[in-house]
This record gives sequence, C-alpha cells and structure tokens, in this order.
Amino acid sequence: MNEKLKQLVALLIIKTENKQVIWNKASGDYQFKLILDSGIAVTISYYEGDINDGENYHIAVFNSKGDVVHRYYCYVNDEHWSLLSKFHRVASDTYYNVDETFEELLNSVNSEDVIGTVSEEGDDLPF
Repeated sequence: MNEKLKQLVALLIIKTENKQVIWNKASGDYQFKLILDSGIAVTISYYEGDINDGENYHIAVFNSKGDVVHRYYCYVNDEHWSLLSKFHRVASDTYYNVDETFEELLNSVNSEDVIGTVSEEGDDLPF
C-alpha cells in the first residue's frame, strides 16, 4: 500500500469515528462508498475468499470522471489487513447506524416502560 493511500485510510477512519463522513451503500452488500462534492470517490469492499484466503478487502479510488485511479487488494496475511478491516468496520457501522441502534435499544430496555409491539403472525424480517 502506498503512503498516500495509507494516510487517506487512517484519516478516513478518524473522521468516520467522529461522525464526519457520510457513507453510502455501493453495489455489493459489503461495499461502501464515500462520494465527495467534487465527484471523487472511495470504495471499501469486503469479500470472503476460499478457505485459504479468509477475509479480504479491496479499496478503489475514483477521480471526478468516475475512472479508477488506484486499487488495492488486501488479503488476510497482508501487513495492512488490520487497518483495512477496521476501515471497513467503521464504514459499515456508520452506514448501518450501529451505535445509535444499540443506544436506542439500551435506553428502551433500561426504561420502566413496556417495550415491543405485536406483529402479524408469519411476518418475516426485514420488517
């Protein structure tokens, strides 16, 4: 991984943890994208390889015309695997509002109120 990409990932992790990044879902279930006003974009993707590969990550950087200007594939034994694993996790958690969901659940469960609603029999998730 080149130094500029490593610096970009580290800064995006910090900015995401500080709730200063708006992540969107990209084409796959485990792919998230950040699009700047200029049209420049970054995607972080997670995918499972075969039994020997384990968890893998892919970053792509796009210029304002939508062209990929840099790609980086990270496999489980790569020295940057933990950095990209964390990057994907914070992007995913932010997109899915994980912290806010747990806070609301904890607040509801800790209240004195009766919680929950009756659903139709046979309802399947998602709602």
